[in-house]
Amino acid sequence: MKRIIVTGATGGIGSELTMHLAKAGFDIILFARDENRLRALSSKVSETTESKGAAFSLDLSSIGAINKFDFSTLGKVDGLVLMPPQLEPTADPFASPEAWKKYFDASFIGPLHFFSRLIPLLKESERAKVVLISGISSLQVLSHYATSNVLRCAWVAQAKTLAHYLGKDSIHVNTLSLGGVLTDEYVAELKVEAESEKTSIEKLLEKETSNVPLKKYAKPLEIAYAVEALLGNFSDHITGVNIAVDGGFTKAY
Repeated sequence: MKRIIVTGATGGIGSELTMHLAKAGFDIILFARDENRLRALSSKVSETTESKGAAFSLDLSSIGAINKFDFSTLGKVDGLVLMPPQLEPTADPFASPEAWKKYFDASFIGPLHFFSRLIPLLKESERAKVVLISGISSLQVLSHYATSNVLRCAWVAQAKTLAHYLGKDSIHVNTLSLGGVLTDEYVAELKVEAESEKTSIEKLLEKETSNVPLKKYAKPLEIAYAVEALLGNFSDHITGVNIAVDGGFTKAY
């Protein structure tokens, strides 16, 4: 059984991904900040699947917490799904220096340090697969995601760099850039918006996805399918690639 680490495991995408991978036969090692949600998800995994993974509460924005964690207890790792914390939407590209430092610490520097600590464990695998979760602002500018535009591009560039650096160790590094995803949290927000506009969620989504060729947002399970493919044999000769999972929204070649 391949052992896969999933960070941000209790989030809207992470929890669905965790359950799907566990049911697909992977041993899942969960990392998240919220201990209660982590405990509940871990129990669900152990009760409904044959996964023999583990769960750890760890703040990936804290270098100190990462340095204190004993990575040797994890053993060999065959893959990693790294979901850096998302930033709040903003149209202001001129955040303060303090804010930029906070954003980079939480969404780039900390998660990257966590990744670096896992490399010795990934090297023990015959062919390790790493999937970094990014967003479509890594592919084209989104005016209401000014800071995310920068952070997402940084991850795509880093993934390409790591693919070249780690290829000799048979560690694959690929990126998924996601468009809209119908997580429970987002659906709840849509419900509130629909009620305020006295319309239905279906009508609201029809309007929101009018510029998406497939006329829909992704379900978390559809993201899980894409991640599973990159963790499996599909990517045995693929590394350094950024795949858009956005229903065709991105217009660039």
